[in-house]
Amino acid sequence: MEMNEIPEQAPVELPGEPGGITRRGVLELVFACFALVCAYFFTCIFPVAGRPLGFFVLAAVLLAGTFAAALLLGGAKPGLFTYGALVFALAAAFCRLLNGGDAFDLAPCFAAFGVAYLVFAVSLFDNHSKRLGGTFLLDIAKGFAYMFLSFARFFTSIFRPEGSRRSSKKLLPVIGGVVAAAILIVAVCSLLSYDAHFADLLPKIDLEDVFEIILKISFAVPIAALVFSLLLSSEKRMLPGLSTPETAERAGAKLHVLPLLLTALPIIGVLAVYALFFVSQWAYYVSAFTHVLPEGYSAAEYAREGFFNLLVVAVINAVLIVLVSVFTKNTGKAGETMRRVLTIALSLATLVLIATAISKMLLYIDRFDLTRQRLIATIFLAFLAIAFVAVIVSQLVRRVKALPVIIAAGLVILFLFFVLPVNRSIAKYNVDAYLSGKHKTIDEYYLQSEIGCAAAPELLRLYHEAEDPAVREKTESVLNAFRAEATDGALRWYELSIPLLQTRRLLVGKPLG
Repeated sequence: MEMNEIPEQAPVELPGEPGGITRRGVLELVFACFALVCAYFFTCIFPVAGRPLGFFVLAAVLLAGTFAAALLLGGAKPGLFTYGALVFALAAAFCRLLNGGDAFDLAPCFAAFGVAYLVFAVSLFDNHSKRLGGTFLLDIAKGFAYMFLSFARFFTSIFRPEGSRRSSKKLLPVIGGVVAAAILIVAVCSLLSYDAHFADLLPKIDLEDVFEIILKISFAVPIAALVFSLLLSSEKRMLPGLSTPETAERAGAKLHVLPLLLTALPIIGVLAVYALFFVSQWAYYVSAFTHVLPEGYSAAEYAREGFFNLLVVAVINAVLIVLVSVFTKNTGKAGETMRRVLTIALSLATLVLIATAISKMLLYIDRFDLTRQRLIATIFLAFLAIAFVAVIVSQLVRRVKALPVIIAAGLVILFLFFVLPVNRSIAKYNVDAYLSGKHKTIDEYYLQSEIGCAAAPELLRLYHEAEDPAVREKTESVLNAFRAEATDGALRWYELSIPLLQTRRLLVGKPLG
């Protein structure tokens, strides 16, 4: 045997088997079972909006198990992307544990965790581009593809692991027959249970629980197969050239197909419309910065109009920038200069609109309470501003690439949103605004229904410091509701959250006065 030759893995002899399952077969079988257990637990805590601790525990266990499986399968030495994706995924899960709240947090947290897990699984085998930008987006696309490329391998690894000589053709019908028989027996027994004597012969089984377990398993199996496929496809590097920088550059070069005049003339026309609009509506926009409402507008109408109109305009401008930057033919220095000028002009026009929309939203918040919707809208507007500033800088400084900066800024903003106590901060702002006299009223029931137990410490402060008896009465009612929620005996461990535990410490067994 040569020095560099890797010896074949010896099979692991199992009792009753004429051959033996290889070490890899055992590892795949163990990870397939692990993925199935995690997927089943996910079905138990779904929807995860009301199970913050369960979601966090599931995320931590899944990440740890995937990391261990990758090391045993011969994964590469973890790098910056690996640990970055790991921390980001845990932060997304921690947001649910930290803030509690309702389903409003579910979509962004769960989506962010899923994307972070994709990047994490791909990076475990050094199977990624190692950079932000277009290739990072290809890494994510490759992760989605990996979830399906080895989907069938999940079932093979369970019913016929590598090295096993068992025939899955015989085993699968047996398993299918047992499952079908169990379902039919349960169904027939439920139909015949109207007879009291026959019902006494049956074991005391809640048929609804049985059907619920069967339903959860039916959803858990494909979810587990997707997780298993993601890891195995990444380990086998099934799409080796998808995320390389060279591939991305070659693909980008082929996109420059549009004549410059075809994209430049529409953009010049749009810029002329913007200039006319800004001149004719200057007083309308200046009022946003002076916190003075135009005639005929309420603060709500003024802010919403600015936000939704801006969103449409920003999307249109972004599409135009992509058209002129990515799809326009390279036509020498003069053409390159024109492309840069048009891109900068579009970005500046968008920044003016973003500035006014942020001013409108701040005016809205200043006159009324802060809500999660208003906070998220403001953060999103700030992110858009960063994105268009990055575009301008990239046109002035050639070494700067806009897309990596935009992606990095988005990740930092999301990470801070996940790890900071957003809900309690909203409650603190509203209580401070009322107690200082800035706001004449406060919506205690919004804090109860939308913010949840995270608002309990601030509402307790409001109860002690408010002078209006009506406010104290409403606040007392909300705090008593929080106390009842915190002492609910039907709560299970995976429904706990940090705000709920803080509420127990503050309110349970203690008088408000």
